[in-house]
Amino acid sequence: MQRVSLYPLAIRLPLVFGLICLWLFAAQSVLAAPVAPMELTFTQPDGTEFTAVPFGDEWNNGYEHNGYTIVPAEAGSWVYARVGTNGRLQPTTLRAAQDSPGRLPRHTRDTTRTTPDTQNGTSTQRTIRSRTRGPTAVISQA
Repeated sequence: MQRVSLYPLAIRLPLVFGLICLWLFAAQSVLAAPVAPMELTFTQPDGTEFTAVPFGDEWNNGYEHNGYTIVPAEAGSWVYARVGTNGRLQPTTLRAAQDSPGRLPRHTRDTTRTTPDTQNGTSTQRTIRSRTRGPTAVISQA
């Protein structure tokens, strides 16, 4: 009678299981659910209503009205946005749906992205360069 060793199987099963677990946990840190692109109705303080469409995912998102990015202003109104010198979206004085966006670029995005850091439960902010201004690259990491 020939003896069968289970030793190689005992080594392979935990190794395969460990690799599968590692792959599943690593994949979770890069997943971000996209927002549903449905029109939403916004109201300005003077009662003017307009529609906007959300964009992005849970880490980098916002709203657009007719293709122009909008942000809330301090006075409670929604205004068109521009990218500031720090790479973040900044409000302009142009009210959405009331003023012409003029020469503002369409589809303006915040050039800083916040992503989850799964090791310590915090967020990591990375400043990236937009594809319209050059190649995408990490400029700084906070």
